[in-house]
Amino acid sequence: SVEEKTDIINYYTQQLINSGYSKDQIRDIIISGLKTFISYKVIKLFTILKLEHPFTAETTKFVFDISYWTILTGIFVAIANSNIIWVTKHIQEVEISSNANEIIFFAGLIYIIAVIMQRGTEIQDENDLTV
Repeated sequence: SVEEKTDIINYYTQQLINSGYSKDQIRDIIISGLKTFISYKVIKLFTILKLEHPFTAETTKFVFDISYWTILTGIFVAIANSNIIWVTKHIQEVEISSNANEIIFFAGLIYIIAVIMQRGTEIQDENDLTV
């Protein structure tokens, strides 16, 4: 359930905070985890993709999921970077490790591909009904 997933996320977040890692290291771990999860979703997409019948509801859903996770990662990186900019101005120099603009642009491209795949699925379904 959603409550169990939230409890698990809260547990692991608290473990990271209590582990002695700095906030910058925790941020980098979370960003790396999100990028790894997106890579996992892409690999899983290629395992279900059938080249003879590529436009299916399942593959379209996977591409939409990848675009949503990518935009979520981009938003998280943008928020983290704005926090880093504030810290750099007011407290100490901190290095920005990821560029949110690139990730958000990438998410937009994936979303466009997903919309094209959705339309391709609709056309393929219409052709299957016609035959």
